[in-house]
Amino acid sequence: MALGRPVRAGRVLLQRHQPPLPGGQDRLDDAPRLLGLFAADGQGGVAPEDVQQQSAAGLQIRGQVLGLLSFGVIARLVAERALAFGVEVWAHDPFVDESEVRARRVRPVSFDELVEGADHLVVQAPLTPRTHHTFDRATLRRMKPTALLVNTARGPIVEDAALHQAPTEGGSAGAALDDIEEEPAKQRDGRPDNPLLDLPNVIVTPHAAYCSEEAIGTVRTIVAEEAARVLTGQPAR
Repeated sequence: MALGRPVRAGRVLLQRHQPPLPGGQDRLDDAPRLLGLFAADGQGGVAPEDVQQQSAAGLQIRGQVLGLLSFGVIARLVAERALAFGVEVWAHDPFVDESEVRARRVRPVSFDELVEGADHLVVQAPLTPRTHHTFDRATLRRMKPTALLVNTARGPIVEDAALHQAPTEGGSAGAALDDIEEEPAKQRDGRPDNPLLDLPNVIVTPHAAYCSEEAIGTVRTIVAEEAARVLTGQPAR
């Protein structure tokens, strides 16, 4: 199977996972990270040491299909921004009325259509017993051989071992992951030990999209305000 454009080999930044922000502010900050992974995966970033050996040319995103698994808050923000890239946006979410999806210039599709037709497939679904290992060997093999998988939801929705084997079994050409099955990754000799981190067609980021100076200040403010509400007899929001 032919791989897509080479991308930087994934490396996990070892840091403690940050809890979600109250009020959903983290969800607003997740959207830019997701779009960044989408664009980076499509453009095929090349590691500095490979500049002399490989072409730095990327792939044109305009006209391709961006598929969204789930159509909640983050996915809707992503769809709104992604349309500016000139892509066609599809979404599958059995809990959202199709008319609501269409109202946002997004095409509602079945899960099968999403898996088999997307050029970039973004996982933004919650982790439940039903979604665990949704992207296993069988599902990944149904994707286009040139398709790129982006997971900014929960790691166990994608089976790490299956994704590692996908390029040799006719599955996804590459992936951008903001989370992996085990977080943080196990370590061996002081280094993360996950075979996905050594693949040249996988990007891994540290699952901390919202963590910024502004977000930290927001967390402190919200916690203080909520504590004051409860201590003065008001219900927490």
